[in-house]
Amino acid sequence: MDDAKNEGLKVEGIVNDIVDYIPEIQFDVIVIDRVLHMLPSDQQRNVILEKYAKVVNETGFILIADTPQNKNLISGFFQKKPESWKIIKNKNGFIFAQNKCTE
Repeated sequence: MDDAKNEGLKVEGIVNDIVDYIPEIQFDVIVIDRVLHMLPSDQQRNVILEKYAKVVNETGFILIADTPQNKNLISGFFQKKPESWKIIKNKNGFIFAQNKCTE
């Protein structure tokens, strides 16, 4: 946060329970860091992905770091929506996707 401030960037971080949090604003970047594997099912992982994909600004990003066993599920989520999402990076347990929705 200090580095962002020194560069004149406005950064606000929100840390919350991924399941219970109800986003009330749109975000430029959402980071989901090593939590999806802790959810009890692929169904719940997909619900979370859908929930947070809806609150990313146009041309915004989602960065997800998770265990290898969820790589296909996560990348598949974005690949099923090629009209609105582009995977920028999918390597070493990190998936970086950009919203390309222009609605």
